[in-house]
Amino acid sequence: MRSISTTDENNIISLLSHGLSTRKIAAQTGISKSKSASVAKDLDSNKENQPGGRPQKFSPQDQRAVSSLMEPGKAFNATKATKHMNNILSDSVSTQTIRNTLYNNNC
Repeated sequence: MRSISTTDENNIISLLSHGLSTRKIAAQTGISKSKSASVAKDLDSNKENQPGGRPQKFSPQDQRAVSSLMEPGKAFNATKATKHMNNILSDSVSTQTIRNTLYNNNC
């Protein structure tokens, strides 16, 4: 990736401190949104230590509960496991979330 000048970087930092989004900064300065986001990430050192993506829907206990539903005689497929978990949890989950949990737990 091509580097930007110190002046441009300071301009991005100034605009970030005023609360502008990286998209608005890109439109205003002509510097790409990804470069603005890269400067913002470098500026906020805490972002490096945070895991990316969405937080998990299931706690480790919920993951074990889903895995135990696949024992014979309980739930025969992810759809039935989803219905069971949605009755237990306050937030509803999708069938794909159940499938992902089962896949990650080698079930």
